[in-house]
Amino acid sequence: MVNPIEWEPQARERLAKVPFFMRPLVRRRAEQAARERGMTTVTSVLLEELKSGQHGKGKLQ
Repeated sequence: MVNPIEWEPQARERLAKVPFFMRPLVRRRAEQAARERGMTTVTSVLLEELKSGQHGKGKLQ
C-alpha cells in the first residue's frame, strides 16, 4: 500500500492555480517526487523545483 502524502497549504494554493485539466497529472507527479525523496508532504519548494526541472525528471507546467 502506498503511504498517503500530505500537502502544505502553500502547495495546495499553487496546485489550485494550475489549469483544472492538468491538476491530476501535476498532483500525481508531485506526490511521486515526494515519495522518491522520502518526503511525507508536498511543499511549495518541491513544486518549484519540479517546475524548474531541478528534480531531473522533466518540468511540470
